[in-house]
Amino acid sequence: MPNACVTFCQPLWLKAVEITKTAALNDIVYRLRGFHVMMSFLGSIKTVILGSGLEELMGFVYSADTVEHMLVGKAVSRALSAHLRIQSALTTLLLERIIPNSTID
Repeated sequence: MPNACVTFCQPLWLKAVEITKTAALNDIVYRLRGFHVMMSFLGSIKTVILGSGLEELMGFVYSADTVEHMLVGKAVSRALSAHLRIQSALTTLLLERIIPNSTID
């Protein structure tokens, strides 16, 4: 039997998954919309970077409350901006080590 695929926003998705588990409806696939997938992904990054110092680094630019919201996936725009800036800085540092005699602008 083919599976049914249904897309929800996050609150309805959580409820649909609960109903599926209690009613044993295994042939339905539930998907989150893109924005909520992004929020979930940004929230999972906190687990990966825990103890790496990136949280403290973000604290130099953003307030402690804002950093917490960014790391749990709530402040999506700020989180994306911060992660892109950090990635750019780390890439620059890496390239400066790989190519020591050039300047990267």
